Amino acid sequence: MRRQQERLLNLHLSGGIDEAMFNAKNVQLRDLVAKLTLELEAADRGKDEKVDLAVKVFELSQNLKQKWFNADYAERRRILEMVCLNLTLSGATLGISKRKPFNCLVEGLLVSDSGEDKTPVELFIDAASGLSL
Repeated sequence: MRRQQERLLNLHLSGGIDEAMFNAKNVQLRDLVAKLTLELEAADRGKDEKVDLAVKVFELSQNLKQKWFNADYAERRRILEMVCLNLTLSGATLGISKRKPFNCLVEGLLVSDSGEDKTPVELFIDAASGLSL
């Protein structure tokens, strides 16, 4: 968009388009640049929020077992609601669908894809970064 603005200015300066046409197109391009800038900023914020969420999920997962054993009924229910997307009962079998990114923790991380020099938090963030949280 910025290159188009530059080309438009060069075209105007060389006399290829008149002042009215230049002003109209320049306003359109300026508005489009502003809109795209806002979208990029929102996308960056979303990415940061996903990373923050992934770190919180990982930290929760590190002491979840102890929290579960020490929790009362209401706290256990809250833990289940955070971790589980859907629970189904078929006869005597309980089916559990986990929320993203908890499914990464259950399925495990591929060490071969992760790199040896990363911390567990970095491994989890890498695994969860492609998920729509």
